[in-house]
Amino acid sequence: MNGIYGLIVSVFIFGMSGCNTSRTVSVADVSARTDYQAGGIYTLQKPAFLFKHIKSDPDEIPIVSELGFSGTATNLVEFQEYSKTDSQVAGLLLAGDRIRVVKFIDNKFINIGNFLHVIAVVESGGMTGTTVELSMISKKRRPSYDVFVDLEYLVLEEAEN
Repeated sequence: MNGIYGLIVSVFIFGMSGCNTSRTVSVADVSARTDYQAGGIYTLQKPAFLFKHIKSDPDEIPIVSELGFSGTATNLVEFQEYSKTDSQVAGLLLAGDRIRVVKFIDNKFINIGNFLHVIAVVESGGMTGTTVELSMISKKRRPSYDVFVDLEYLVLEEAEN
């Protein structure tokens, strides 16, 4: 009996450790957790690439990441040459490309707390129309993983009226 009780407790703890919730939140709900503006158009200041864990997964939103992340080249010319065969590179954004913030998603993980995702759509350049996530090129504030604009990467060009 003692062994069954231990097994039940172990299964319960294991199951709970993987639980998380995800919900789209309003600007009012996240105003203290980010300075990104919903509807705001940001201009990329330097090249970045679209990272996906599984490039072929159409449901995975690519994460805008700095060159050099996940073993990619830091030099743009080298990146363009070698990224064609990289299984996690889903595209390239260049300085001057414009991105519009469309929503915020709050993920609550039982083991690490809340994580705010900023979802945007590329509005110019070679990846126009692609939905992306901006946390990797944002400044983060822990322990709650809030995200703020990193002016090294993005500058607000146009706020929504």
